[in-house]
Amino acid sequence: MDIGLALAPQPVDGVAGEILRKEPVSALLSARHHLADTPRIPVTALRDETLLLFPRHLAPAYYDGIVAAFREAGFSPDICAFDEPPVYAMLARLAGGREIGLGPASFAEHAAKTGTGIVFREIVDPPILAELSMLWPANDLSPAIANVLATARRSAEHNKWLHNPTT
Repeated sequence: MDIGLALAPQPVDGVAGEILRKEPVSALLSARHHLADTPRIPVTALRDETLLLFPRHLAPAYYDGIVAAFREAGFSPDICAFDEPPVYAMLARLAGGREIGLGPASFAEHAAKTGTGIVFREIVDPPILAELSMLWPANDLSPAIANVLATARRSAEHNKWLHNPTT
């Protein structure tokens, strides 16, 4: 690996990392879902919903942050996780209209633009944050990797990805 992006990665020996972006987790749902007309969905409104997530082992900190937000709201979420391929399985299931997918806002917005009858909505009270990080070999900061990191840092600063992520 030269450089990579990961969602809330666990520390690994020999791999350096840095948070590049913090953003809210959003809901992805069918345009036919009963919550589709709600622009800001409170966590408590998801109490009786089945939530589609990828398996915990792929991003434990991210998964645990989502579960913690629901427990803070007073309940344990009903989660359906997919192993392979998790993103495509989740998007295909959303068309059925009964389940809700959760993902970082940038992913949710992109997925909703595919024209498949999927919309994305902000999750609030409390907002749930996702952290996207850059990763690279700790012992080999080549000039190419250094340049990519510098460009990513400038982009993060220019776009204010690490400032006030809930707006």
